[in-house]
Amino acid sequence: MRAISILSRAVSFGTLLAVALAAPAPSRVKAQTAYPTRYVLRPLTLDRAMLRFDADAIYRHRAGPPDETFGLDAGLGIGITRDFELGATFLPLQLAPDVDYLQPSFYVQGRFVRGTAEVAVRGSVMFPTNDAEHALFEVGLPILIHVGRVVRFDLGAFLQLETTDPLGWWVRFPLGLTINATPRFFLGPYAGFRVRLDARGQEIPVGFLAGYAIGGGTVHPVGDIGGQFQFDDVTSTAGNWSLALVTRWFIYL
Repeated sequence: MRAISILSRAVSFGTLLAVALAAPAPSRVKAQTAYPTRYVLRPLTLDRAMLRFDADAIYRHRAGPPDETFGLDAGLGIGITRDFELGATFLPLQLAPDVDYLQPSFYVQGRFVRGTAEVAVRGSVMFPTNDAEHALFEVGLPILIHVGRVVRFDLGAFLQLETTDPLGWWVRFPLGLTINATPRFFLGPYAGFRVRLDARGQEIPVGFLAGYAIGGGTVHPVGDIGGQFQFDDVTSTAGNWSLALVTRWFIYL
């Protein structure tokens, strides 16, 4: 019965996502420019008529219980125009020690500054799937700075509202540095600062990612395969951390 309930919730959210994406997609441009295999050259939003598929296998170590979990996050994004995209994580599954359907999420993002520095507006919501969970609403400004063909900085400022009792107001400031060590191999550290506005509380996540781009060209899709390690909060004594195998595919419609 639990498996049926989990499948039902996944199908329900997937149906809502399908309805959201049911509008006719813009036709593909005949002389389509190839999507960059260099990670640092990729824009803040997906190209027009582009799909991104996400699939991450994640091992989490927590103070518990349970102290160890393994799961799979699957999602997608779609470029409506070159400056506007939307997407969702529709299959956030915990596979061990118990099977559970976690919190799906949905986002929209619109870019209004292009060039060496790019700026967008992003809004997202994470949905609760049981009485023990809370919804999380977020709005903010993601910023991307390209430094030549080798380095990029990802940063921004975001306001979050968590539907706890009382309501929780947070701000977070992510910062990431990514380097293309070769035209296809990229790596770099990232960190952030998250603080609660209405009470004492802060989090400082720190992590590292590395990946390799495959495919490319005007016909073949671009794919990323990589890994990511993260400490959830270096100021906490809980010692929570995660290790993920990350895959992304970028395909023109």
